[in-house]
Amino acid sequence: MIFRITSVVKTVSFFKSYSLFCLIFSLITIFWGAWVRLSLSGDACGESWPLCKEGVFPESGGAWIEWLHRLSSGLSLLSVFILWVLSLKIYFKNQVARVFSFLSFIFILIEAFIGAVLVLNNLVALNAQALRVFILGIHSINSFFLIASLTLVYKTSSYQKTKSPFRKQLFIKKPLIYFVLSFPLLALTGNIASLAGQLFPSLSLSSAFSLDLLPSAHLSLKIRPFHPLLACLFLITLIRFAIKEKKLWTPVLAVSLVVFIGFVTLVSLSPLGMKFVHLILAYALGIFLVWNSFEERKCPIFS
Repeated sequence: MIFRITSVVKTVSFFKSYSLFCLIFSLITIFWGAWVRLSLSGDACGESWPLCKEGVFPESGGAWIEWLHRLSSGLSLLSVFILWVLSLKIYFKNQVARVFSFLSFIFILIEAFIGAVLVLNNLVALNAQALRVFILGIHSINSFFLIASLTLVYKTSSYQKTKSPFRKQLFIKKPLIYFVLSFPLLALTGNIASLAGQLFPSLSLSSAFSLDLLPSAHLSLKIRPFHPLLACLFLITLIRFAIKEKKLWTPVLAVSLVVFIGFVTLVSLSPLGMKFVHLILAYALGIFLVWNSFEERKCPIFS
C-alpha cells in the first residue's frame, strides 16, 4: 500500500512538472510567432505549409525565423497531445486536470489550423486584407484560452483519483473571474492594434489618431483606439472592486504595470522592443488572473 501511494505521488509529480514544461514551451512558441509577424518573416517560406518552399530546410534568415516557428509549433502540439494522453492514464474522467488537458489539446489544434490558414492564404507580412484582421482576432482569443487551460492543468494536477463531481473540484473566485472572461477582448484588440501599427506606421501620435478617424480607415485602424480605452476601463473597474472589497490590490498593481507599459509603447509609436515587452507582460497578466481566479477544493485521494 505504501509503495502504491509512493508510486502515485511520483506519477502526479511528474505530470505536474511536465504540464509546466508544456505551458512554458507553448508561451515560447506564441512569442516566437509574434516575432515572426513583427519581423515581417511570415511570408519568407511562401505559401507552402508545413514545409518551407517545399524544402526541408530554409535558405534565408527570414525563412529560418518562420521555419523555426513551425517546428516549435509542431513540437508544442506533440507535447500537449502527450499531456492529454498522460492525463487519460492518471486521472478519472471528470477530474479537472484531465478536462483541461483535453481542452488544451483542442485549443492547440485550432492554433495549428489558424497558422495553416494564414500561410496558405498569404495573410502574413504586410497583407492588409480584412480577413486577416478577423482571423487574427480568433487567433488572439484562442491563444489566451490555450494558455489559460495549460495554467489550470498545472494548478489542478496535484489531486489524484477523485470521483468528486467536476463542479466540486474548483472554486471560482469573484470578482476576478469577470476580468478573466473579459481579458480575451483586450487580447483581441491589442493584437489588432499591433497589426495596425505594423501595416500603417505613423511618424507622430497625432497622425496616427488622424488615420484612425478617417471614414475610409482600414478595419484594423478603426479597432485600434478601442484597445487603450478598454485597458483603462479594465483598470478603473478593477480599482473600484478593490476599493469595495478592500482587497485585490496585487491584481491592481499588475494591471497598472501592463497599462503603463502599453501607454509608453503607444506614446513612443510602438517600437519593436516595446511591443514585445508589452506582449510578454500581457500574457503574464493573463496567467496571473487565471491562477488567482480559481481555487482547488480539497478532494481526498482515491475518494
